[in-house]
Amino acid sequence: MAEWAHEVRLDANDQRHADDEADLPDENDAQKTIDFTMALAQFLFVMPSRVQSGIEKAKDEE
Repeated sequence: MAEWAHEVRLDANDQRHADDEADLPDENDAQKTIDFTMALAQFLFVMPSRVQSGIEKAKDEE
């Protein structure tokens, strides 16, 4: 995730630093950011919930 976040951040640096030579972000750039955000949300919120549900289900089956 850290390496992916770094790549997404690097893509955004040109616009942040007012580089007049930099291309403006396009749909592909936006999609990269959305893909990363969705994966991060899965990692931070969905997976822990699924793990907890699995633990509880396993305990109920004992």
